[in-house]
Amino acid sequence: MQQGDLVHIPQDVKLFDRENIYIGTTQRPIVGVLIKEISDRAAFQAGQCIVFAQGSEAVVERRHAYPLERQC
Repeated sequence: MQQGDLVHIPQDVKLFDRENIYIGTTQRPIVGVLIKEISDRAAFQAGQCIVFAQGSEAVVERRHAYPLERQC
Protein backbone atom coordinates (compact mmCIF):
# COMPACT_ATOMS: atom_id res chain seq x y z
CA MET A 1 0.00 0.00 0.00
CA GLN A 2 1.02 3.58 -0.58
CA GLN A 3 0.42 6.85 1.21
CA GLY A 4 -3.04 8.18 0.33
CA ASP A 5 -4.61 4.78 -0.34
CA LEU A 6 -8.02 4.09 1.15
CA VAL A 7 -8.05 1.28 3.70
CA HIS A 8 -10.85 -0.78 5.23
CA ILE A 9 -10.63 -1.25 9.00
CA PRO A 10 -13.02 -3.90 10.36
CA GLN A 11 -15.22 -3.73 13.44
CA ASP A 12 -13.64 -4.35 16.87
CA VAL A 13 -10.13 -3.07 16.01
CA LYS A 14 -8.24 -1.15 18.69
CA LEU A 15 -7.03 2.34 17.75
CA PHE A 16 -4.07 4.09 19.38
CA ASP A 17 -2.42 7.50 19.06
CA ARG A 18 1.23 7.96 18.06
CA GLU A 19 2.33 7.68 21.71
CA ASN A 20 0.63 4.28 21.93
CA ILE A 21 -2.22 5.59 24.08
CA TYR A 22 -5.51 3.77 23.54
CA ILE A 23 -8.08 5.91 21.70
CA GLY A 24 -10.93 3.45 21.26
CA THR A 25 -12.26 0.45 19.37
CA THR A 26 -14.12 0.55 16.07
CA GLN A 27 -17.82 -0.12 16.63
CA ARG A 28 -18.40 -0.84 12.93
CA PRO A 29 -16.21 -1.19 9.84
CA ILE A 30 -14.67 2.13 8.80
CA VAL A 31 -12.68 3.55 5.90
CA GLY A 32 -9.46 5.47 6.47
CA VAL A 33 -6.64 7.03 4.46
CA LEU A 34 -3.17 5.51 4.83
CA ILE A 35 -0.63 8.05 6.06
CA LYS A 36 2.35 5.76 6.70
CA GLU A 37 3.27 2.11 7.20
CA ILE A 38 5.72 1.43 10.03
CA SER A 39 7.93 -1.43 8.98
CA ASP A 40 11.15 -0.66 10.89
CA ARG A 41 11.52 -3.64 13.21
CA ALA A 42 13.42 -1.50 15.71
CA ALA A 43 10.42 0.81 16.18
CA PHE A 44 8.00 -0.05 18.99
CA GLN A 45 5.15 0.32 16.47
CA ALA A 46 6.64 -2.05 13.86
CA GLY A 47 3.98 -3.89 11.90
CA GLN A 48 1.52 -1.06 12.34
CA CYS A 49 0.32 1.80 10.18
CA ILE A 50 -0.89 5.32 10.72
CA VAL A 51 -4.25 6.16 9.17
CA PHE A 52 -6.57 9.14 9.13
CA ALA A 53 -10.00 7.86 10.15
CA GLN A 54 -13.01 9.23 12.00
CA GLY A 55 -11.56 12.75 11.93
CA SER A 56 -8.14 12.07 13.44
CA GLU A 57 -4.93 10.12 13.08
CA ALA A 58 -4.77 6.65 14.57
CA VAL A 59 -2.29 3.79 14.70
CA VAL A 60 -3.65 0.34 13.85
CA GLU A 61 -2.01 -3.02 13.37
CA ARG A 62 -1.13 -3.52 9.71
CA ARG A 63 -3.00 -6.84 9.63
CA HIS A 64 -6.25 -4.92 10.31
CA ALA A 65 -5.88 -2.37 7.48
CA TYR A 66 -7.02 -3.82 4.16
CA PRO A 67 -6.60 -1.92 0.88
CA LEU A 68 -9.86 -0.97 -0.80
CA GLU A 69 -9.98 -2.32 -4.34
CA ARG A 70 -10.92 0.01 -7.15
CA GLN A 71 -14.22 -0.88 -8.79
CA CYS A 72 -14.46 0.10 -12.47
